[in-house]
Amino acid sequence: MKRILICWIGNTDLQASEGQDVGVGPIAQALDKREFDKVFFITDYDDTRVTPYINWTKKKPQRHISYFIDNFQAPPTLGKFTRLLQASAKKHWTNMVIKQN
Repeated sequence: MKRILICWIGNTDLQASEGQDVGVGPIAQALDKREFDKVFFITDYDDTRVTPYINWTKKKPQRHISYFIDNFQAPPTLGKFTRLLQASAKKHWTNMVIKQN
């Protein structure tokens, strides 16, 4: 079974990669503690901040990870986020199913 991490890049994650005193950030903590086959990043931040962050995470021990990123406008409501996530998952993984309760 594939181990996939789907995560929202937040401000604390970006600050960590920029050397600010916030620790390593939530996503990097997950990458440090667990093994994943794929990491799927979602964000509403500009590429000028996100690209250096992605490069920073690639320096983590799990260099074999496949990375995917989709940019959305402003954090959406939960329903809209679910629909956006489903569309992004279909784009990257045709056989991945996301169930909505």
